[in-house]
Amino acid sequence: EYMKPDAPDVNAAVVSWIREGGTLIYVGDGSDPFHKIDAWWGQRGYANPAEHLFELAGLGRDLKEGVHEVGAGKIVVWKELPARICLSKELADQYRSLVQKTLADTGITWTYRNDLTLHRGPYVISSVMAESVSDEKKVFTGVYADLMTNDYAIIHEKDVAPDDVTLLFDFSKIEGEDFRIVGTSARVEEGETTENGVTLRLKTADKIKAFTRVRLPKQPTDIEAIDEDGEAVAVESSWDEETKTLLVSYQSVSKEVCVTGKWA
Repeated sequence: EYMKPDAPDVNAAVVSWIREGGTLIYVGDGSDPFHKIDAWWGQRGYANPAEHLFELAGLGRDLKEGVHEVGAGKIVVWKELPARICLSKELADQYRSLVQKTLADTGITWTYRNDLTLHRGPYVISSVMAESVSDEKKVFTGVYADLMTNDYAIIHEKDVAPDDVTLLFDFSKIEGEDFRIVGTSARVEEGETTENGVTLRLKTADKIKAFTRVRLPKQPTDIEAIDEDGEAVAVESSWDEETKTLLVSYQSVSKEVCVTGKWA
C-alpha cells in the first residue's frame, strides 16, 4: 500500500496484466496515513487506491485476506502494515512464506542464492551479497564488454565475488545489429554509418581520457578526429574482430570532437 499509482490508468494496466495471467501480491491493511492526501482516489470517493484496483478487477472494494481469482491470474491479499515486516523476524518469515507459496502455485520454484542478477536486453547487472547463504562467486561466461572498466574491455569470463558488483554488455543479445554504442564516457551527439564509413560526434568533460566502444558492420580504417574548432585531435583506436567493435580514445579538452573512419 506504500506504492501509490500516479493515475487510475496505472491500476487499469495492472488489472489487465493480472487478467492475462499475472499474479499480484498486495500487502496492506489500509492504515497508511498517506491514503488521506489530496489525490485522485479520494477525489473519486475511494479510501485508498487499492479499493479502485480491486473494483476494476471485479472483486468489490474491500477484499478479504487470501487468494482471489481474476481472469487467468489472481490477486493475493495480506492485510498487514508493510512497515511492520522489516521490524519483526516472524513477520518477515511470514512474508517470505507467502511469496514462496504464491510462486509454487504458479509453477515457479523458490531458490535461495547469494546474488541479485538482472537481465535487461544486452545488459547484465549483478551483485553478490556478503553474509548470505554462501560465499560462492557468481560466474558469467560468454562474450561481454565489462562496462565497469574505462575501455569497456572485451572479456569471456567474469567472476563476481561476495560484496562485489558488475555491469556487463552481452553481445549474444545483439546478433544481427550493425551499429550500437556499447559503452562511452562521452555524450554521443551523433553516431551513424554510411556507405563510406562511420561518424561519431562526441562531447566529454574536460581533462579526461574519453573512451567509446561502438559496434560496426566491418572494420574502418583511417580513423581521424577533429575538434569543434577544426583542430586535429590525437586519437587512438583498436578493432576487435570477435565482437566487431571499434574502441576509440582521446584526451578531452571539453570540446566536441568528430571521429570518422572509412571502410577498407
